[in-house]
Amino acid sequence: MSMFDFPIVVLILSLFPIEMQEMEFAYQTTIWMMRQTHEKHIMKLQAKFTKHALTPNKEEEEKESEAVTDSPLVSENDDPERKDLYYGFEDWDKES
Repeated sequence: MSMFDFPIVVLILSLFPIEMQEMEFAYQTTIWMMRQTHEKHIMKLQAKFTKHALTPNKEEEEKESEAVTDSPLVSENDDPERKDLYYGFEDWDKES
């Protein structure tokens, strides 16, 4: 190293921590802004779903009740010969 290189290296090294601090500040600021945005978004979603949960949709309730009544399970009024199709062939050994 020559005599002129040493002051340049010292100058560069003395500036490096300041740049790192600025980068750290920028990083922390960015993270903080992202968290604020994320929290606002989450609060909006929570409010939306809470409002939706408190005011149920009557059409959805009707569809759910229809889905329960339209289930393919065998009722007691069905033909007894068809029950084995739904309940797993209980009488398969009687037929053979």
